[in-house]
Amino acid sequence: MERIQNLSFMNYNQKTLPKTQFEMIDLKKIKLDTKSTDGIHYYYDNKTKKFFIDIDKINKNIIIVGSYGDIKIIQDFKKFEESEIKNNLSEFNIYDVLDVAYVNNEIFISSTTSRNNKTDCYYFELLKSEVNMEKLKFEKIYQTKNCMESRLGGRIHEYVHKNMEGILVTLSDRIIVMANGKISKEFNRNEATQEDIFKAAVG
Repeated sequence: MERIQNLSFMNYNQKTLPKTQFEMIDLKKIKLDTKSTDGIHYYYDNKTKKFFIDIDKINKNIIIVGSYGDIKIIQDFKKFEESEIKNNLSEFNIYDVLDVAYVNNEIFISSTTSRNNKTDCYYFELLKSEVNMEKLKFEKIYQTKNCMESRLGGRIHEYVHKNMEGILVTLSDRIIVMANGKISKEFNRNEATQEDIFKAAVG
């Protein structure tokens, strides 16, 4: 057993990119000119570069959001040239972007923010904007009332349930369900059941 454990720590007999179990991937590294990838992020260490990417499944665009809110789009997959999209994220005093999702021609961003110039107390916010390549105008659709015990989480998950589409946002202590374009329900993470989440998902 000790030998097996040691081999598992060594990634024994595992494939790493560009190799996979069954296919060889033509993997290319593309340098992104996103300034805020140099931002400090709490989750890893003080020098980790951070940005978030999602894909517009309809128009096949790549949306890039830097950790401090700059937004770019890649529309040409051959040249991989980035275009910056103007936005109003500077209005929201973002400390850090946690995730981004492109759902039904809308962009959702989860983020943390500080209030009253406090540096030891952060709140979670969920922002939304209709897609407009000239300028993205975000609005706040959810915010926590109290300081978060942990800034981990903030992942945005798209779902389809009974032909209805929406998003789930998972935090360290809660799950937020959005259906029909609005927040349907907020659950304590330790108490939420699959049945409760499904009910909230259909509004």
